[in-house]
Amino acid sequence: GLVSSTEEGADSVFVPAFTYPFMIQKRDGGFTYDTTDLAALRYRLDEENVERVIYVTDVGQEGHFMMLFAAAQDAGYMAAEEHRCDHVGFGLVVGADGKKLKTRAGETIRLVDLLDEAPRRSYEESVKREEDKRQKAQEKGETYEGLTEEELQQNANVIGYGAVKYFDLRQNRTSSYRFSYDEMLSLKGNTAVGLIYAYVRMRSIARKAGVANSDDLLTELEAQHPEGLSVALNTETEWALGLHLMRFSTTIDAMTEELAPNKMTDFLYELVTKFNAFYLQESILKAEDRDDKLLLCEVTAKILKEGLRLLGIGVLEKL
Repeated sequence: GLVSSTEEGADSVFVPAFTYPFMIQKRDGGFTYDTTDLAALRYRLDEENVERVIYVTDVGQEGHFMMLFAAAQDAGYMAAEEHRCDHVGFGLVVGADGKKLKTRAGETIRLVDLLDEAPRRSYEESVKREEDKRQKAQEKGETYEGLTEEELQQNANVIGYGAVKYFDLRQNRTSSYRFSYDEMLSLKGNTAVGLIYAYVRMRSIARKAGVANSDDLLTELEAQHPEGLSVALNTETEWALGLHLMRFSTTIDAMTEELAPNKMTDFLYELVTKFNAFYLQESILKAEDRDDKLLLCEVTAKILKEGLRLLGIGVLEKL
């Protein structure tokens, strides 16, 4: 049958293209990860009726999972036309020195500590910016209300945790990368902070137009245009932005098919880059085609928000 016994008494499955066996039972009667993984996969496919299974581990285990999938197919547990199994391998996260992340005492850094440090740093930066704004307002004899303590904490959590997630997901998942708080919390470049700030800018345009939120803006525009809403792309930057927006659905397809979140991060960064070019060139609120430009801003904001949501990252309405 499929399982072969060696002279030493071990039971194995020999998978084509592999020079070593897939171990089912050791000669002393013990079982291995091969055994439990095969049993678990059979249970998921037969009992839970799962159509697709995705295993996420480091790239070093790719060979094991390729053998697992082949053994399951040879055993009749998995049918190629009904089931799909994927192994998503990821590289290592290293420190600025290129070595394994450790504390100053030489101990391994816990994930929770790594994550919580980002909101703490983000909060400190936000407090400094608020103080600078308040001081400048005082110098001009103006009153600056600023953000409440609750808003500062909320913003720090959204930006901090989002920055870590985005920085990780934007990498080629099979490659190792250097972990850097300074880089991930930067306003410049392909970072969650930069994207969240761009979203705030998009939303501020609606407020400057005298509308509190996007739902109200769309309602207002619909009332002014009973014939239906549409966007006329009249300038080069509008065309570039509009055409890029049309790639959103295909980007989702590519991300899910290839199991590559960096497809979405690349799309969102390019989206913000094209929006910034449009924002800098166009006089949105004073333009004759103001409504077209406002609608283009709203569509861009919605796509940016949804793209970040798919990556598990939130946005903010103001900073």
